[in-house]
Amino acid sequence: MKVYNRDIINRDTANRDTDNRKSLNRNVINTKKKSMPLRVSLALGGILIGSALLSGCEPRNPLIDDILESPSKSWSLEFPHNQAGRLNKVFNQLQSMIETNQVNQELNTLLYYLRTYHYFAADNSLTKAQQTQLNSLLLSLANRPQFWRQDATALRLQENYLVALYLYFSDKELHQAVAEHKSNLIKIVNQFANANSETLSEQARFTLWEATRAIAFLTYDARRNEAMKKSLADDSQLADALINLTAQQKNDNWIFRHGIWSTAYLQTVSSEEDRKSIDEKMKGIFDAAEFLTTQEKKYLFSNRYLVNSYRVQDECLDEFKDRC
Repeated sequence: MKVYNRDIINRDTANRDTDNRKSLNRNVINTKKKSMPLRVSLALGGILIGSALLSGCEPRNPLIDDILESPSKSWSLEFPHNQAGRLNKVFNQLQSMIETNQVNQELNTLLYYLRTYHYFAADNSLTKAQQTQLNSLLLSLANRPQFWRQDATALRLQENYLVALYLYFSDKELHQAVAEHKSNLIKIVNQFANANSETLSEQARFTLWEATRAIAFLTYDARRNEAMKKSLADDSQLADALINLTAQQKNDNWIFRHGIWSTAYLQTVSSEEDRKSIDEKMKGIFDAAEFLTTQEKKYLFSNRYLVNSYRVQDECLDEFKDRC
């Protein structure tokens, strides 16, 4: 009998952003799927830009200007998200800014609008042409050297890139395109390989958090789609990046728990050989986790790792009986 706890997943990024980007809860993975925000804060954390940033900029299309001038107003059901031509203008502006190396706050604001649009637009579906353009502009963004700097602007770009991936590439029409982004997912995770959860900047924490979530959510979709499965798990590189990140943790922090969670999902879509290898490596991580009591090890191994790789009851009575 396979046991699967769907309640581990949380796609409610919107709620986090409306809460003024507060610190992560180190022990909790929320239980909501991709849902409409419950509260709207006028703060919207780090995405607001003042009129000073806009002064000196050439006038743009009104469908772009109203987003840039007041991002908080767009974070609403009342905003005309589906106004004719708006999303095309946003995509075209993003593409133009990326191609001309305008990697700045305005670019981040427009990238952020993609999640706003997904949460609030009455119709958030993309046309085939829009899907192709989104994939192209995200790949182009990740090819810019500014994207890989470790400053707050670059890390925010990475966060917005990751959120766009798991929100829009869950559509089956884009599943195969995920393969083109796999190396970027690996690189983003690897840049945090030696991360200390206590000393990471707030923006770095959110970027890493979204990286683990993006991998888990995309992997969840991959269970029923061979193209997506092949995109993510044709080899063990992505799993190895997550395992290394998890193994480097020195306490039971949110990175440790999210690493376990995301790795478990990836284990389910890996080859039989890689699944066995991942199991062995995860057992090694728990064996070496001196900061956990025996009971804590059993709880996390069974409820975070086995549950999210669709196992527990049978395996806890057999293969992993000493670990449950």
